[in-house]
Amino acid sequence: MKLRQPKFPWVLGLFLFLQAHPTAAQSTAPVTAPSAAPVTAPSAAPAVAPSAAPAAAPSAAPAIAPSAAPAAAPSARTSDTLPPAKDTTKLPGSDSVKTVVADTTPAKPAAHAVAPPARAAAGAAADTLPKKPSFKGPEINGIVSGPNDYPLDSANVTTAGGLAIRAAADGSFKAPFVKGSFLLVSRRGYETVKVVMTAPGAILMVKLAKSATKEIQEVTVTALGISQKSRAVGYSIQEVGGQEVAVAKETNFVDALQGKLAGVNINANNGSMGGSTKVTIRGNKSITQTNDAIYVVDGVFMNNENVNSVGQQIGGGGYDYGSPIQDINPDDIQEISVLKGAAASALYGSRGQNGVILVTTKKGAPGRKFGVDYSLNVEAQQVYVLPKFQNEYGAGIGNSFDTLWYNQNPQYFKSPTSPAYSDPVRGGYDLMPQYSVDESWGPKLNGQLIRAYYSFDQDKGNPFFDQLTPWSPQPNNVKDFFNTGVTVNNSIAFGGSDDKATYRFSYGNMAQKFILPNSNQVRNNLSINASYKVNPWLTSVVAANYVSNNATGRPGTGFTGANPMLNFVEYGQRQLEDAKLRYYKFPDGTQLSWNRTSFSNPAPAFDDNIYWIRYMEPETDSRNRLFGQAGFDLKPVSWLTIQARIFMDMYHILQEERTAKDYFAGSYTRTDRQFQELDYQLLATARKNLDKNWDLNVTAGGNVEQQNDQYNTGAIPISEGLIIPGLYTLSNANGPVIYSGDIVRKQINSVFATGTLGYRDLLFLDVTGRNDWTSALAPGHNAYFYPSAALAFVFSDLLKARWLSFGKLRTSWAQIGNDITPYSIYDTYSAPGLFGTEPTMATNPVKNNPNLKPERSTEYEEGLEARFFRDRIGLDFTWYDRTTRDLIIPMQITPTTGYTNVYVNAGAVRNRGIEVELSGRPLDLKRFSWDIGINFARNSNKVTQLTVPNNPSQNEIVIATERRLHSVSDAAIKGQSLFALTGTDYTYLNGQKVVDSTGLYVPSAPGQVIGHTAPDFTGGVTNTLRWGNLSLSVLVDFQHGGNFFSYTNLYGEYSGTLAVTAANGIRENGIVAQGVYKDGSPNTTNIPAMTYFDADQGKRVNKANVYDASYVYLREVRLGYSLPAKWAERLKADALRLSLYGRNLWLIHSNAPNVDPSNIVNSDSNVQGLEGGALPSVRTFGLNLTASF
Repeated sequence: MKLRQPKFPWVLGLFLFLQAHPTAAQSTAPVTAPSAAPVTAPSAAPAVAPSAAPAAAPSAAPAIAPSAAPAAAPSARTSDTLPPAKDTTKLPGSDSVKTVVADTTPAKPAAHAVAPPARAAAGAAADTLPKKPSFKGPEINGIVSGPNDYPLDSANVTTAGGLAIRAAADGSFKAPFVKGSFLLVSRRGYETVKVVMTAPGAILMVKLAKSATKEIQEVTVTALGISQKSRAVGYSIQEVGGQEVAVAKETNFVDALQGKLAGVNINANNGSMGGSTKVTIRGNKSITQTNDAIYVVDGVFMNNENVNSVGQQIGGGGYDYGSPIQDINPDDIQEISVLKGAAASALYGSRGQNGVILVTTKKGAPGRKFGVDYSLNVEAQQVYVLPKFQNEYGAGIGNSFDTLWYNQNPQYFKSPTSPAYSDPVRGGYDLMPQYSVDESWGPKLNGQLIRAYYSFDQDKGNPFFDQLTPWSPQPNNVKDFFNTGVTVNNSIAFGGSDDKATYRFSYGNMAQKFILPNSNQVRNNLSINASYKVNPWLTSVVAANYVSNNATGRPGTGFTGANPMLNFVEYGQRQLEDAKLRYYKFPDGTQLSWNRTSFSNPAPAFDDNIYWIRYMEPETDSRNRLFGQAGFDLKPVSWLTIQARIFMDMYHILQEERTAKDYFAGSYTRTDRQFQELDYQLLATARKNLDKNWDLNVTAGGNVEQQNDQYNTGAIPISEGLIIPGLYTLSNANGPVIYSGDIVRKQINSVFATGTLGYRDLLFLDVTGRNDWTSALAPGHNAYFYPSAALAFVFSDLLKARWLSFGKLRTSWAQIGNDITPYSIYDTYSAPGLFGTEPTMATNPVKNNPNLKPERSTEYEEGLEARFFRDRIGLDFTWYDRTTRDLIIPMQITPTTGYTNVYVNAGAVRNRGIEVELSGRPLDLKRFSWDIGINFARNSNKVTQLTVPNNPSQNEIVIATERRLHSVSDAAIKGQSLFALTGTDYTYLNGQKVVDSTGLYVPSAPGQVIGHTAPDFTGGVTNTLRWGNLSLSVLVDFQHGGNFFSYTNLYGEYSGTLAVTAANGIRENGIVAQGVYKDGSPNTTNIPAMTYFDADQGKRVNKANVYDASYVYLREVRLGYSLPAKWAERLKADALRLSLYGRNLWLIHSNAPNVDPSNIVNSDSNVQGLEGGALPSVRTFGLNLTASF
């Protein structure tokens, strides 16, 4: 495909300019060692002295090996795959390495402020933990400071022998003392200083000046783990340090990224223990295939497929088993790179359609022979956003109680004097609410004495028999149901390195007692990450991770009895006492339900006691996972590296769901799933300087992906029931067991290549290509090619403006795909069954299509990176335009064919948008600094085409419909954003709602567009303050736009539990709905409140319960303190840091009542905007302690 001509006009002009004016870049070209013989030892580089080599002579320039100059890049971005053939450190010219002689007067360091980083990154809070090596023999201490005398954290100190040391957060370091030897002290953005050691008792006070020369090179990890110079990358990649997810922890580390990444929408459900997290990058692109980003951990593709049922996804009910990516231990994460666009992820072929989240884990620290890192998190969780309940009316329908007469039912009283009330004619009696009614439209809660549901059943040994209870409000009964949850994370790691090997062993334990009664989750992580240099040209690599994840008592979600919010909001009685609900079981083992059928029949009419569900019917699940890699790196010559790897991800899942045999027959469902993926990958990377102007990096390779996915489910339906109560095995069935299962196998063979051509370290062309052959398509039609091209131009090196620290333009184009589900091209039969005693088989109701093709996206992206005034201000702007074609959709066909649907390629979706990252340092004082980071993203999404074969008039595809009303749907509609909400709207006359003669609204025809699930824009603002060793970070994130249909509000209004149903005397006075009659005159008909909330709201007019999903949230606050080095040394530690934090602290603004709009996800599927009874969000307060020894 030809590139659009207007996209790159500046590229040709720039190239011609450089050819015509070669000196324009020559004066700022990087100083490198002669390509034939890179210097590998500092002692062989006398050019560190100022007079040794003038900058104008590249041949005489100092050549500092990477091992001797850690200033090349922050440690989080350093990669062992970079060869030493070319010096990427880019030390400035001859006057950039200054030699100083240490002050021999012993001194104590003064208290200093923690130095701010040279470049503020959004969301950074200086929570990294520096590593200090231990030495044998004499040592020397020092402090690195900047121009204003404040300490510089994370400065790099290198000994003459090549040992790399990282300074602590307060700038302090210690190094082995060798009299007369030197240390190289450097930090990105500052001049490098050579310090001569004279006396071990002296404290080296090293001051670094800001660098006035060109930007020191950084390294960015791109697709397939390939490292590139950051200035050469021609597309958007956003990087986040591991501390962003390791300090203020979440069960799923991805949740901790909420609000920190531009253009990355992270929607979670923290009210569901270990609940799902949906990550969408740059909008939805597919109707039926996944829209979720993929996760790659150290090259391993991590399966993150959600196994929630279809009913659960549409809000109908079930359990949210969460996202499997939560198996990663946050303390093992070194860095996270997000590949957002098609050019960034094109090397992943059919898997990179929706963006990639690359996770790099921690390895053995260079220069640290042995060390121990320990991390402790203790946090408390509290229920936060709860619905606003009414506390004026109790159970029932109408204003009257039922009556229990002593003369007619003396067996329900202890004595003739027991009744609370007396009638002169009929004698004593008690008042009873309508137990079987699970709504709250009953009498006012005025303290009348009544017989509660728990005051009967003397034959069951009930201690509350014949007890009278005031008919009183219980404003805190829902809040009291939830406990204070406690989560404790412990992680310990042992690691180190020498000149031949690196290693790191870690163990992590997460023990969570959740806010719900009888709910807990335990995760154990074991990992090893090691490499060994067999000889100078061969290095072996191995990494293995084992995870055990066990949960008990996940809450149900959606419209199901296992969801506590169904009992409290969607249906319920507002006078219930939590203390009495906790008495859920009689001494004989039978249930005590608040929703009893009658005073004489304790069987539940509709609802079980929620505590019975929590303790007698808990679900359980476990996942045991093993993932990792093994292989080698071969370096036959200095410019070539060959890498061979085997990657593996495998796990086994067991899920068990139960209902107890009691008044109901009981049920049991067991699901086993076994997943395995193996990837065999071979890469060859060549990096070569072609001449003084041109350099070339080329990587080529191949991959074989093999997936095997099996699951089996056995179910005892409640219609058959259990034989023995409390025994949950499939052999305890009182009738036939329903079995289902599937085996899915898939293989993709791939070859790929990427090349980056650099011109004078200013202009970079990056080209990639990948060809996939998939087993999911028919032979001869199963090969697809995915190309990309990107350009980057570092214009700041030409301008030489003092106010411009760095500037780069970038542009890219790519095509990428989305593979189809296996077994979609050939017709198959369903599993065998029985019709009576006769075996049967049937065709699948969905007809497969041998001509099906993968979905395919084409994206253009352009961007600008700039930093100003010595990095005090930073800007990263991205514009993109992506069209995805050949969308796979289900087309309805006549049942006379024997099928109901056939999948075809028909349709296109377009996503266009911008992403902005701003960073700044408004204050930069001697002991105080203030950094601010802002990210903002806006995406416009539209279905541009739906060309259904043989049905050109069809312009809508229904994705899913909510379970209860069968009225509101997620749909793909031509001209609308993807996953629009459809249902009934109001009928309008001149913009006003129309009512009928009874005063009720007139609903529109079904299928109207009543909302859009996609937000208009999202973003986050992070402020970080540092004073001395203290730092404070505050994150506020926001979303504008998007809609959702709410069961919580619809059924909370219908059942009379929500505050709005009793506001302003509406129950006594009724209500006149705002609107006009069909003739245009104002509505004057008064209707009862119960009628209004039943017939005038979302049940008939779905639009009435569609809400705006906008919000502003105080998402995270972190307060951290690094102990001074001398204090840490007294505790025999290299470094200690203590942090206090909170998450989900304050929903500052929301337009949606009774739910947290940022916490309504049911699963990570394409079903969106259907809130089926959301669990309340959870607020977290925690403490984090990290220590290094």
